[in-house]
Amino acid sequence: MTETAHRGTAAPVVRTVHVRCAPGQAFALFTGRIIDWWPLQRFGLFESETLGVWFEDDRLVERSRSGEEGVWAEVLEWSPGSKLALSWHPGTPAADATVVEES
Repeated sequence: MTETAHRGTAAPVVRTVHVRCAPGQAFALFTGRIIDWWPLQRFGLFESETLGVWFEDDRLVERSRSGEEGVWAEVLEWSPGSKLALSWHPGTPAADATVVEES
């Protein structure tokens, strides 16, 4: 048994999407307008009470209408137009995070 199999980690999932714009513009839209494309009503932490989700400092944070905060991720790398890497754990402890990368 390998160490990877022993720890129960899965092979990386790779998903590719091609968009017709410059990398810097795609990065800005992806990071700056998450509220416009992420289905918060279905996959948010606060359901109908969700106010929105934004990058704040080095974190991706969702806020409820009553002011509650849920951390989705910490930013591991932020290189506009080149790479974004996140420690992804929406609403769960950071110790349970997976790494999500866009490049």
